Parts: sequence; C-alpha cells; structure tokens
Amino acid sequence: MSVASVSFGAVGGQVQAISGGDMVSEVFTSFASSQSTTATTTANKPVVRISSDIALYVSFGSAPNATSDTNRFYFPAGGTEFFIIGSGLKVALVSA
Repeated sequence: MSVASVSFGAVGGQVQAISGGDMVSEVFTSFASSQSTTATTTANKPVVRISSDIALYVSFGSAPNATSDTNRFYFPAGGTEFFIIGSGLKVALVSA
C-alpha cells in the first residue's frame, strides 16, 4: 500500500523542523485522483511537510487540484520536503 503524509505546523527553532505540539497531520493511501487536505495553513502554522513513498504531483491553493493545476509540481518517491505557503491554503496530491 502506498502512503503519503501531509503535516501543517510552525517552524521550530533554527533547524528545518515542525513544532509538534499542535501539529495537524493527514495520511492518504489512494492516489488515483486528486485529493485535497481538509486542513489548511494558518498564520501561526505556515509550514507544510510532505512525505511520500510514491511519486506524486502536488499543488497548493484554496481549492487545489494536483491533476490539472498549472502550478502543480513533481514530488519524487521517497521524498520529504518542507514548504512555507500562504495562510488558508490546502495541499492536493495525485500519483505521478
């Protein structure tokens, strides 16, 4: 089974990490069609951590679609990355 995880949080200190105290995470296991997080970034939680064991297309937005958005990007299998994005945005994922 393929698994991708998306976490929203705040920058914790001087290293690239998410402060775990009030972090929100969502796990996805199906990627045939674009799926969006229910959680959004906030002013005090602008950091998104994405980790996946399969290659994905990813998009950020108020109503993102990782299948058709022009701002989508390729996310490689086995990758883990941190992004700082605007407040009120969601993350969409679909298999590459």
